[in-house]
Amino acid sequence: MIKQCDPGSYCPKGALTETLCPTGTYNPVAAQRDCFACPKGKWCDVAGLVNPNDCPQGYYCEVGVAGTDNRKQCPTGSYANEINLGDIEQCLPCPPGFYCPLATSVPSLVCAAGFYCAINAVAPSDASITHQIGSDINGKCPKGFYCPLGTALLPTVAPLPCPIGTYSDTE
Repeated sequence: MIKQCDPGSYCPKGALTETLCPTGTYNPVAAQRDCFACPKGKWCDVAGLVNPNDCPQGYYCEVGVAGTDNRKQCPTGSYANEINLGDIEQCLPCPPGFYCPLATSVPSLVCAAGFYCAINAVAPSDASITHQIGSDINGKCPKGFYCPLGTALLPTVAPLPCPIGTYSDTE
């Protein structure tokens, strides 16, 4: 008895059984000999998909390749607050005053007190570098200044000069 292959699977010529579409592919139609590559901006994370999933926030999804998960994390120092991104270039730079670890969907992690986070910050503090006033370098608050929680390039939270009668001789 001849049977039709179900959606989410495929049957090449001469097949004895249907085969699930591999990760990275999908098939919305019955009786197909091949599966479709997952389109850019969609996620095909399991075998046997009938329809691709939305690429989640914090990620971008390249065109699928059979046998591989096509979802990629936005890199440190960036974020993605929308779904269905298809390219790494669509990941946005982490805004001033925040830091963004891998796969950040919404910048919400505030730069640590005593440190300055300009743009694309990857950690709450970077003790190996000292921020230079007027630059966009992430790092320790410079001598003679103090940096409250969330200090960034913005005028209201930029490194602040020590008030009259106080000093800071440490970075």
